[in-house]
Amino acid sequence: MLGGNGAWALHGTDDPAAKKILNDALNLMRSQQPQAAASLLQQGLMQFPRSASMHFELGNAFSDCHQFQDAINEYQIALNTDPPFPEALLNIAYAYCNGGQNAMAIPWFQRFLNENPNSPRTQEVKSQMLMAEAADLSSSHRYDAKKLLEEAIAINPRDTRAHFKLARIRDELGDTQGAISEYEQVLEIQPNHSAAVFNIAGCYQSLGQPDKAIAWFKRYLQNNPNAPDAVTVQNMIVKLHEKEREPGSDPQQPDYYADVLEHHKCFRWTPEHLPLRVFVRNGYGTPGFRDSFARALFDSFSEWSKASQNRILFVYVNRPDQADIDVSWTGDPYEIRQSGSDVEQGICLVSYADRSNMPFNRIDHATVRILTLDRETHHPLSDDDMKKTCLHELGHALGLHGHSTNNHDIMFFSVSPTVWPVLSKRDKATLIRIYEQYPPLMLPQQLGAIEN
Repeated sequence: MLGGNGAWALHGTDDPAAKKILNDALNLMRSQQPQAAASLLQQGLMQFPRSASMHFELGNAFSDCHQFQDAINEYQIALNTDPPFPEALLNIAYAYCNGGQNAMAIPWFQRFLNENPNSPRTQEVKSQMLMAEAADLSSSHRYDAKKLLEEAIAINPRDTRAHFKLARIRDELGDTQGAISEYEQVLEIQPNHSAAVFNIAGCYQSLGQPDKAIAWFKRYLQNNPNAPDAVTVQNMIVKLHEKEREPGSDPQQPDYYADVLEHHKCFRWTPEHLPLRVFVRNGYGTPGFRDSFARALFDSFSEWSKASQNRILFVYVNRPDQADIDVSWTGDPYEIRQSGSDVEQGICLVSYADRSNMPFNRIDHATVRILTLDRETHHPLSDDDMKKTCLHELGHALGLHGHSTNNHDIMFFSVSPTVWPVLSKRDKATLIRIYEQYPPLMLPQQLGAIEN
């Protein structure tokens, strides 16, 4: 992000009082107090409403506060008040990118290039525009995104963001070793890039090399001892050590069926229970709850049903005493913890029938409780993180009793940025192995929120 260094802080501002406000605001931003800077600049604009520089720096302060739409509004005022203002124009593009609206950023990058053909920033901006184009592509166009990111790196080889994004794309395309190489490029340029260190650990998990994964997770903790997710990473190391000693946990296998067995028996619902009856409790009033969370839950039921090839279907009931699966929401992290090493965003408690004389472990009832706040930061979850949590806990409810050691599977044993909010091929294959003897059901699935 541009701005915050005073290099262009005097657009149309000659008044000494205005200069003092700007300098004080810049000092506040340098000392990482963007909210205080924003407040000071807003007061200053009451006195100097035509100061393009104040609007520009207020945009920078809002950006630092992640108020990207407010930042864009201020940059546009600065641009309209005292044109040309190329830095304001460019920061509009960056604010759109940072706010996740990459398609909106592209015409602003192009306008900057058109209006400033001799700018020393031309190569950088071209690279950033290619990255925005890549980010705007859907997951079904990952190869196209990969090509755009490679073009961006060819233009600007030391852009850590381009290398990082290319690493993520390579990982998604199955080129895990190529992803590691890109993350290592990031570390050559920026040795303390914590996300790259973390993701290299995840890549080694995917490759079935827990010893190397543990070493990289330890490096992450050494570099970030006070990181908000430090406890989670420590627990992941514990889990990795446990998984090292377990048979049949190769993350490269086509499924992880062996990991969800207990004494060579799988867990599943009997045909008499199907379709499964579901009761979903009202989440309103739960800290952090949004309507989109309920949609993520119902979408997750639908996706697991499709993964079973309609061997499992769901109907929604109005009373919990009628339900096979009872789902509730909580804003309290302690309500989803069974032990000190838990690293999930929810909990699934499953009851079983007498298992001694049966060829499989028969599920009788499942209670799912989902945390609406991030377990580490206590901030509201993103919709993607909620979808991952719902898919994961419902997987347990359907009989995926254990966890995967592949950090791309939804049933991976920990919260991880390498897990996407979709079922992997291994997730689907494992569920099919559990229910492969069941015929597909013909009852159409009924989706919709049910309140108590």
